Amino acid sequence: MSAGLRWMQKAAIIAALLLVVGTVCVVLVLQLRPKPFVLPFTAADVASMEARRVYLGDDDVPKTFQVPPSSRNAILAALSPAHEDRDLSKWVVHGELHVKKKDGRPYFIMFSADDEFAAGPTHGERVHYRGADGLAQVVLDACGASQPKK
Repeated sequence: MSAGLRWMQKAAIIAALLLVVGTVCVVLVLQLRPKPFVLPFTAADVASMEARRVYLGDDDVPKTFQVPPSSRNAILAALSPAHEDRDLSKWVVHGELHVKKKDGRPYFIMFSADDEFAAGPTHGERVHYRGADGLAQVVLDACGASQPKK
């Protein structure tokens, strides 16, 4: 076998190895990137939304209230910039949102005072996320909007 042919064989083997290593790296990077939160419904699909065990500022007694329809879109929009949290850290639950969709199916959201929340069809099927945009404050605003006007 000539030296030129051996060189071409070695170059082909090296190129194939680089292709395999590069492909593996791309696949790993794509899998490690956090998945964005995608809400499986819109505010128009919501029949009712109840906030439960919501801590309001300095009040030690959690509140439960019906979220008015006018506040639902803002609450759901606050979830959209989030991404899946694979590095779960302990966080304190600030409240829960129990959504009943018009098709009768439930959806559960528990949230912290910061940017963390967990969401899913049930408590057991929830996925943890980080990066909500002011969710706790929007829920507090909805509590104010749910109170009768004086």
